[in-house]
Amino acid sequence: MLLIKKVIFPIFLVFLFIGCKNDIKSSDDGLCLSRLENVSALVITNPTENDKPKDEVWAKIQTISRKMVNSVNEESDLKILNSYVERTPPYKALDSSLFISNNSRTAISDIREQSFKIGEAHTFYDYDNSIIVARMVAEGEYCYIWQDENSLPYAKLSEEEINEFITKFDAIYLKQINLCGPKYDGISQLKNIINPCKKISILLTDIKPDIFGGFFRPYDYVSANDSAQMEVVVVDSVEAKDKEKVSMLYSTLVHEFSHLLTFVNKSLKYGLQFDTWYTEMLAMLTEDFFMQELGVEYRNSPQARLEAFVSGGYVYGFKNWAKDDSPYLSCSYSNAYAFGAFLARNYGGAKLIHEICTNEYVNEESVVNAVNKINGTSKTFSELLKEYSFVLLNLQAIETEVVSLNKETVCKINDYEYHLSKIDLSNLPAQGKVEIKSIIPEKVFESDLGAYGFYFLTFEKPTNIFLGKKDFLLKYYY
Repeated sequence: MLLIKKVIFPIFLVFLFIGCKNDIKSSDDGLCLSRLENVSALVITNPTENDKPKDEVWAKIQTISRKMVNSVNEESDLKILNSYVERTPPYKALDSSLFISNNSRTAISDIREQSFKIGEAHTFYDYDNSIIVARMVAEGEYCYIWQDENSLPYAKLSEEEINEFITKFDAIYLKQINLCGPKYDGISQLKNIINPCKKISILLTDIKPDIFGGFFRPYDYVSANDSAQMEVVVVDSVEAKDKEKVSMLYSTLVHEFSHLLTFVNKSLKYGLQFDTWYTEMLAMLTEDFFMQELGVEYRNSPQARLEAFVSGGYVYGFKNWAKDDSPYLSCSYSNAYAFGAFLARNYGGAKLIHEICTNEYVNEESVVNAVNKINGTSKTFSELLKEYSFVLLNLQAIETEVVSLNKETVCKINDYEYHLSKIDLSNLPAQGKVEIKSIIPEKVFESDLGAYGFYFLTFEKPTNIFLGKKDFLLKYYY
């Protein structure tokens, strides 16, 4: 694999083709054939919602000498090297049957907010749906703290540790709802929804399976026997007691609270369902905004997820989220975060993310509307995907108009200031060396091309090639 050097590209000549216009139609395989000269880098993007399997003939590369560059029968040596362990399970949406069919918002008849008392018992549910009986042990300005009454000593937080959780959540609460949208106010487009609570509940328990550091269940907003019937986020009490991991739990708390607020401001307010990539992107970006004030080091931050992205994970996309047991789950997280980090650092920082979080759209439509509103542009989602791949070349963006993650953004919304740090993809502060890997030409098209994924190829020297592709693919080269 090639190591991409820290090179600044002040001017890009980018050619974008969506169909066969101006291309030569290949008669034997139905591909659109283009002659590309002096190619140093080539990107081929799948802007569709469908993964493209490698056993379909949808692209090929030839040198001008007509020698085939790709060989689909050989095993690809593209390896995803990532030491980051996912700590948050993918968001699980509510069943569509719970949404009001006439798409009209209704007010809860009694919007009196629920309140709770110290020592009060309540039934919650673990990620595996097992029952948890917990008691309220403390109350902050904006939160109730509940602790699993059956927790063993190694999983039960001390009064000091509980108070620290209260301090952290109370410190970020107003700033986070200012960014992500307000909490539930009793107005809903869903059936059988609970009354609002005065404060957000935080449940401390030994989460099963052990890998997870926290989660949010939208179903807990539903008035049903198998629901907590409470506005609650859950964090793992075992890791909360670990001094080396507790900062990660604070970041996880922000992540899961973001899921809760997205559910409130999209599903409850507008009756909208959203894709996993969309809410996970927003949750990871919210973590990004709060890294510094929560004291979250790189290894426990969303930025560590980029190791999978630069190691070749970009191929697998993020539209179709990998299953929980998939080896490519880390790629779904890394790619969605990389896309969000690109959007935030190039199209408006916190103001853009606030608009995405609070506008009356979801998924691609939400992103496009927010980008164009904040920037006065007329971008399409395919154009944004195209630009997103540029971050692998523009490693050090001195010029502001060059797309890159290596940009710092600071902006103010109301009375709160939000900061995003620069990210140099060529120098991630990982424990081991992480190289930006391009697909070598001899191994191209040997992996499935995921929806919203792309192939990133570099050549040792400028090369003349023929590229054949299906109409749905986007191609651009340098």
